[in-house]
Amino acid sequence: MNLCMFGGRLTADISLKDTQNSCVANFTVAINKSYKKSDGTWGQKVSFADCVIWAEAAKNLSQRFKKGDVIYFEASLETESWKDSEGKNKSRNKFRVNNFSKPIGFKSEKAQEVESQTTENQPEEQQIAF
Repeated sequence: MNLCMFGGRLTADISLKDTQNSCVANFTVAINKSYKKSDGTWGQKVSFADCVIWAEAAKNLSQRFKKGDVIYFEASLETESWKDSEGKNKSRNKFRVNNFSKPIGFKSEKAQEVESQTTENQPEEQQIAF
């Protein structure tokens, strides 16, 4: 079985590109892991996961997520192989995203900013007697 589940923060805005018959989004997620050091204090280790998602899901992802947002995703690990300009074989691992979601109750900084601007600019409600 080739299935991975991760949660982390987007390191940049989603890069959405149109292809001949579809579209693709590439993005990187920073995944933090806490660990206990030998002196008893806690440290953080950060890993970066390069991800790809295709078709309508790619469009949805690019519209709903921005740099810094927390994302949970389910993916399969794939290896891309190619030859560089000097003819050397190159490869890298990438996660092909199958499903994604935001944590329940999570609002990105951008969403919070927009929400606060709209509530600040609204006139106060008038009381209507019934």
